[in-house]
Amino acid sequence: MRVSRRSFLKSASVALAAGMVPCERALPTRTKRAFDIRYPNPGRLVVVTHEGVVGVNDSVNETYVRQMLDEGLMQFTGLSNPVEALESFFPGLSTSTKIAIKPNLIWGSIHTRIELVRALLRRLTAMLNGTFPAENIYFYENQSFPGAGYTTESIGYPVHLVEDCYFPDLGWYIFCDGKDRPYSKTLHDCDYLINMPLLKDHGATDFTFAMKNHLGTVNPLGKLGVCSNIKALLDINASDVVSNKQRLIILDALFCIYEGGPGGTAQERPSSIFIAQDPVTLEYTGRKWVNAYRQAAGFPAKPGSYIETAAGEPYSMGVADPDHMTIITRSITGVSRPLPEPCRFTLSEGYPNPFRGATQVSLELERASTVLLSVHDVSGREIAILAREMLSPGFHVFEWRPGNLPSGVYLLRAVIEGHHAMRKLVFITP
Repeated sequence: MRVSRRSFLKSASVALAAGMVPCERALPTRTKRAFDIRYPNPGRLVVVTHEGVVGVNDSVNETYVRQMLDEGLMQFTGLSNPVEALESFFPGLSTSTKIAIKPNLIWGSIHTRIELVRALLRRLTAMLNGTFPAENIYFYENQSFPGAGYTTESIGYPVHLVEDCYFPDLGWYIFCDGKDRPYSKTLHDCDYLINMPLLKDHGATDFTFAMKNHLGTVNPLGKLGVCSNIKALLDINASDVVSNKQRLIILDALFCIYEGGPGGTAQERPSSIFIAQDPVTLEYTGRKWVNAYRQAAGFPAKPGSYIETAAGEPYSMGVADPDHMTIITRSITGVSRPLPEPCRFTLSEGYPNPFRGATQVSLELERASTVLLSVHDVSGREIAILAREMLSPGFHVFEWRPGNLPSGVYLLRAVIEGHHAMRKLVFITP
């Protein structure tokens, strides 16, 4: 319900853990298809570079990141619309499809950049004519989301941030290096997986790209001890669990660590992203890039021989022969099509907040824009829509009454011309 600006200003006074259900034991099969590469589009890789994307003090231009991702998706699929290109990675996509995303957030200051994550979420939520729900998207990692700056507020979407990599036995296993090893509940429960690794070297496994990122899919430490275990790395990636669900790899190569990784700070700034489905071709190209930086700095090349092993029998995970690769490079430096400047807007946190009965939220727009203003619970479920319309420039005020909803924290979400903002609303039952 709308209220007047005067009334709003007058009334301004005060500025899951989801339960673990019993699980059925489901041991994935490990059929080895020696002559059938497991991943779609074997040998195909797109590398998009924009030299202006990394700025002063290693700031990242999110507008350029969006352009890079769109270009990569379109170049990889051959489709001219980036949303349609992204939809093509997920057969049978519907509003009930669940998508897991595995970022790389631990070890040092170089994380999967949140600007790339937001660019991806912008396109994921545009799928199915804008009806694909953000609450169907699950990020999983260990206990590292806050340290990497990942919160629902900073991401701007009501996605799930699940710290489930180090959980004990849940009843599901990937058989690797001779043992049944429990793996992520999030990956088990989701239909598809997007892998978002980084361009880093590694002291034990030589490199930590897409394949190494999956050592966080199982419990990598403690008595399982697979963190630096090449046999486990290969078995995990060749398992039906990973190969059946992993539909897209987006490697964040905006920054690079080529010596002393995976920890530390950026040593090079390739200003690129890789798009692939074939993890072997991606690892092969990543090795080439990191070794070029290493040799330029006087360090010997790292062999990364697991890459060729992954391509051969019994794994058959992809292409490690450059003669059978299709590498598409795209530089949009200097010829970028500028995106329209985003509409500047200010979203309040609600007054009063905390509140009983009702709260009023304000939205101030620089220009006329299409606005979606909604309220969600902490699990991401949509509770109410306050606005879904074209609004004029200026100051707009909306009132939300939770009614019989339980007291607690709710999330106010604004989507304006593809840009997002979130605020917390704290409801106290009268």
